[in-house]
Amino acid sequence: MTQAPGLAILAAAEARAGRTVTSGHFDRHFGRPPGWAEATTGVATRRFVGPGETASVLATRAAQAALAQAGLAATDLDAILGASGVGEQPIPAFAVLVHRRLGLGDSGIAAFDVNATCLSFLAALRLAADMIAARRWGRVLIVSGDVASAALDMDDPETAPLFGDGAAAVLLGPGTGTLAAWDFRTYSSGADAAWLGAGGSRLPAREMQALLAEALFRMDGKAAFRLASKHIGPFVEHLLAQAGWRAGDIDIVIPHQASGRALDLMTARLGLAPARVMRSLTDGGNMVATSIPATLARAKAEGRGPPGTRALIIGTGAGLSLGGACMVL
Repeated sequence: MTQAPGLAILAAAEARAGRTVTSGHFDRHFGRPPGWAEATTGVATRRFVGPGETASVLATRAAQAALAQAGLAATDLDAILGASGVGEQPIPAFAVLVHRRLGLGDSGIAAFDVNATCLSFLAALRLAADMIAARRWGRVLIVSGDVASAALDMDDPETAPLFGDGAAAVLLGPGTGTLAAWDFRTYSSGADAAWLGAGGSRLPAREMQALLAEALFRMDGKAAFRLASKHIGPFVEHLLAQAGWRAGDIDIVIPHQASGRALDLMTARLGLAPARVMRSLTDGGNMVATSIPATLARAKAEGRGPPGTRALIIGTGAGLSLGGACMVL
């Protein structure tokens, strides 16, 4: 049974990286006419980290803002779940780095990561919902932080203008909301469509040349788009059926900000008015796993998620995976 009753979003906050980069920069870099980068990606501006900014620094800033919204201290938490696409470092877990920055070094509060690339927040949401429903945890903080610029090939016209850096934090606890449905499906025939080979055990540091050769992110956007477009319709139909919803019941869509083209496809396939679909892509870029919680934080800040709102949280991630949740906020 998928339903986990009594789940509330207590707070949500975004932390933006310090350096603004316009799409005009990429127009000039690639020798293209003005407006080319924005037209091809849907991104007008994005943020890249500035001096001293790391993923955990940004995520801690978002976590502190979320805790302040809820009127809670870090010591009131039962768990911190890291939900980043690419960790700040392989060991220790990203959540542990945020845990320490929050002053919880000797608290014993659980902190660990849940990784599903761009869908990490959705995976962490399922775990948190189940633990809260089982009364094992009361208040759970999900933190995401992604510095995409660290692994971008700035000479690749497909990826360099699309991504941005940022962080977000979502605080969950018991309440009147409901996780009405949740689903996750993987089609590993698309595993090569998005790839970052360095940073794990397959390429040890002593093999430096091989490590450097796979240290930059690569993506076959067309292949990922084809596979996602094939499966997104049936996936959403199944998800809505689990919740007992129809497309017209959805008040707001919180999607992963894959690209402008991907958002347009999803909006058309669902038959939704574009105004119902939240976009943070235009002034944030694709922030990897941070995209979904950052977009959720913006929706809450704009007053678009009052109690009772029916939200569809949906996205695709490297794998290729599709994930989604129907949630009454």
